[in-house]
Amino acid sequence: MKIVFTFIILFCSISGSYAQKGWNQDYSRKNQFFGHWGYNVSGYSNSDISFVGQDYNFTLYDVQATDRPTPFDWDTYFNPGTISIPQWNLRFGYFISNRWSLSIGTDHMKYVMVQDQYVAMEGYINIENGSHNGAYNRQAKKLTDDFLKFEHTDGLNYASVEAEYHGNIYQFNEKHSIDYYIGPGIGLLVPRSNVTLMEFPRYDAFHLAGFGMSAKMGIQAILWKHLTFNAEWKNGFISMQDILTTGKSPNDRSMQNFWFTEFTGTIGFIMDFTKKTKKIE
Repeated sequence: MKIVFTFIILFCSISGSYAQKGWNQDYSRKNQFFGHWGYNVSGYSNSDISFVGQDYNFTLYDVQATDRPTPFDWDTYFNPGTISIPQWNLRFGYFISNRWSLSIGTDHMKYVMVQDQYVAMEGYINIENGSHNGAYNRQAKKLTDDFLKFEHTDGLNYASVEAEYHGNIYQFNEKHSIDYYIGPGIGLLVPRSNVTLMEFPRYDAFHLAGFGMSAKMGIQAILWKHLTFNAEWKNGFISMQDILTTGKSPNDRSMQNFWFTEFTGTIGFIMDFTKKTKKIE
């Protein structure tokens, strides 16, 4: 994250010097609205995952996970009835000044624990007739299907507020340009976690599980003043200390922290909905 924020400062400084050299000094965006929709691929750092319940309390260390992008086909990605199945992004924003905007949106990522990996495990399990009962002291544990399936696949929903600084890279003419945007964000995690833990039945439910923070940078192609194509890279940190696991007891919970990186492609619009008043000669 330090590298990302350092890059933000340097990028804004460099872009400012280019603007002074005449790329597009009249960068007027105030009072414009924008929105975009698209899809992402994401990656996650290893994380320690803790599980707490009435008859168990243990931690799995350095658990690996991956995303689950839906294989591309035209019907899934462009059919209004199925476009929410892949890993999607939706965001709307408003320019509070010529170069600064505020936006709200959701990054619908998917987090899938890698099955059958070996991890260190510490803690205890003492479930009646449990097949995984015992005391663990950093022993190697294989994450088999009958022990744990752990996913945020419907999904890892990061609902955030973001601030964006915008600038021009190149102005082809009055209607077409290449711009950039960059900035931080903060938000809440509302995952629908699919969890099958030991002898308990599979459980999934939407739940406010934690918070996240992020920093992003993007390139935006603007065509005919209003149509946009955006390519974006986002890095961030997620802390979820209240993940639902079994549904058997309100005290059954899981906790984890991890870093994420996300690459997104979206299509969108920029519009000015303010009323223009004509000058009276």
